[in-house]
Amino acid sequence: AAAVDGRARELAALGAGPGRLVALHRPRGVDAIVGLLAVLTTGAAYLPLDVQAPDARNAAILKDACGDLAPAPAEVARHGELVLGGPGTEPGAAYVIYTSGSTGTPNGVVVAHDSLAHFVAGATPAYGIGPDSRVLQFSPLHFDASVQEVFPTLGAGGTLVLRTDDMLDVGELLAGCERHGVTLLDLPAAYWHELVHVLTTGSVRLPDHLRTVLVYGEAVLPERIAQWRGLAGDRIRLLNGYGPTETTVVATVADLTRHASGPVPIGRPLPGVRAAVVAGELWLLGGGLTRGYLHRPELNARRFTTLDGERAYRTGDLVTVGEDRQILYHGRLDDEVKIGGQRIDPAAIDSVLAGHPAVREAAVVAQEDDGGVKRLVAFVVTEGGTGAEELRARVRDRMPPAAVPAVSTVVALPRTSSGKIDRKRLRTTDPRLPVVHEEPLPAGDRVPLSHAQRRLWLVNQFDGPSAAYNMPVVLHLDAAPDRTALAAAVTDLAERHEVLRTVFLAPDDEPYQHVLAPGAVRLRTVECPAAELPGRVAAFTAETFDLSRELPLRVALFLPDEGPGATLAVLLHHVAGDGWSLTPLMTDLARAHAARTEGRAPDWEPLPVQYADY
Repeated sequence: AAAVDGRARELAALGAGPGRLVALHRPRGVDAIVGLLAVLTTGAAYLPLDVQAPDARNAAILKDACGDLAPAPAEVARHGELVLGGPGTEPGAAYVIYTSGSTGTPNGVVVAHDSLAHFVAGATPAYGIGPDSRVLQFSPLHFDASVQEVFPTLGAGGTLVLRTDDMLDVGELLAGCERHGVTLLDLPAAYWHELVHVLTTGSVRLPDHLRTVLVYGEAVLPERIAQWRGLAGDRIRLLNGYGPTETTVVATVADLTRHASGPVPIGRPLPGVRAAVVAGELWLLGGGLTRGYLHRPELNARRFTTLDGERAYRTGDLVTVGEDRQILYHGRLDDEVKIGGQRIDPAAIDSVLAGHPAVREAAVVAQEDDGGVKRLVAFVVTEGGTGAEELRARVRDRMPPAAVPAVSTVVALPRTSSGKIDRKRLRTTDPRLPVVHEEPLPAGDRVPLSHAQRRLWLVNQFDGPSAAYNMPVVLHLDAAPDRTALAAAVTDLAERHEVLRTVFLAPDDEPYQHVLAPGAVRLRTVECPAAELPGRVAAFTAETFDLSRELPLRVALFLPDEGPGATLAVLLHHVAGDGWSLTPLMTDLARAHAARTEGRAPDWEPLPVQYADY
């Protein structure tokens, strides 16, 4: 409290007060929370900037907020909090959050103290937050999900646990939650989908103290809910929150803890929020409505309207109301796709693809060619060894022919700064590219392939994905290893050897070595009847590699459903090593596993050279 008061006095002396905006540019940490609370103490409104965003975006936001008096982003970063000049905002404003807007132009949403108080009063009991709660502060401050982590927790006297940067990895996140006794997790749906998939591999486990998980931001896949229920049962409450920034964070909540099947609801309105369905579109009313967009009178008039004389917000979301009076989400008005005269819901195809056991993530979008013809493209992240035709066949068996998309297997999906899948980017992404979450390296920075790699790459291009150059190592173990330790060891191995996390991109028809993050290599866990185990292992070692789209290393742990023992299979493609490579590879994996079993990272010396150096 003393730190907040002291910083508030400093800001007030610089002009902070009701009707003024104070830009906040700090990485996640105690200082950022202190700065945020200090701004509110002065009566001013805080405007959080994305510390990871390009300067051009932050400069555009500052220009929009205060016109010609806008400071440079670097100046804001130097101060941490900076009182902005210009017209400011209305007295009573608590914060201004900038959203990307449908056109990509940033729009500032002005949230008043009364709207914030209204939300906190409804969300605190709905989420079950109290003095004994320990809530992870997961979201960046420039995303309004941070509001529902910070204010209900501090207002109820709970403890706010600040996420560190390494906790974006699922394993590190859950381990950190275990260490700090986190009771409530608040996660973007896309991240939660990945977390559930990793949990199904058995390589990580849910923290003992976790009581509630709240997901938000995108449609929740029913396949992942079924997997979650198998893992968590009724022990952990699962909530699905829905709400545009324009209605203060979350407007409706559904309890999915016992959701068995059927469409996934977004629930019922929080206390004081009212919902109406007008021509299929969800309109929201009540005390949670914000003041609208900063300096955008025309947009305010278009999105904020009246219903029976009361101010209302048009969400642009298609919904229906179920028999149990819960609201069911059916996508965006602007996401509707007609293929061959049939209306297709891309989210339904997402769900079908996510039900495949080898699919980690999937996002289906409509792309439009130069002639205005639309087609569906599915960008899919898999465990490896699963071809596009197999996935298309799965959709073909379950949906009408017009819904069968082209399938592009990619290494990872692009994310927005708030953690959502960046579908806007995917709509204009070339599906022939295997890496869509980051740009290819500039030509001058590209490392060419070695002579041996180039030969294998050419063979792969001419003959297609093949198992001809697979180098399997299969170990039969008397006892099953600790899955969490083994999963961490696989990541350690990939971090130590860059070639194990390298794909071979050819954006200009000339291949180069593109190195990905260590977390791209994941342990696969397969549980099966003992009689099936030899066949499963044989199928794994015979999986094909597409060198332009898939990493050259796969590791799988096979566990019989009865009895002791396990089988560890390591599959290396010859493009990343030879016979001499297998001994140091397995030695490093064993060392890393031994260290992780003891609860520490391996203490090896960094390698003096990597394959790309050679």
